Amino acid sequence: MVPPSNSTVFADNQPPRTGGGGRQHDAPALSRPAPRPDRQVAAWHLLEGLTERAIAQRLGVSQRAVHKRLERIRAHLRQQLEK
Repeated sequence: MVPPSNSTVFADNQPPRTGGGGRQHDAPALSRPAPRPDRQVAAWHLLEGLTERAIAQRLGVSQRAVHKRLERIRAHLRQQLEK
C-alpha cells in the first residue's frame, strides 16, 4: 500500500469525491477549473507517475473509480483547450 503524501492537503479539508455517475455539466461549470480533489488526482497521475491502482489505494476507492475520474479530468482539460 502506498502511504499518503505528507504534502497532500485539500483547502476545504474534505476527502476526494467519488462516484458521480450520470453527473451532467452545464456551460458555466465547464468554464471553472477542476475541483481540488480532481487536481490532486491529476497531479498524482501526471506529475508523480502514480498508477490508477496506487491512486485508488491512497483514496480507498476502486481502480475503476480512479479510471473514470481521470477520464472526466481529461475531458475537462480537452474542453478547456478547445476554447
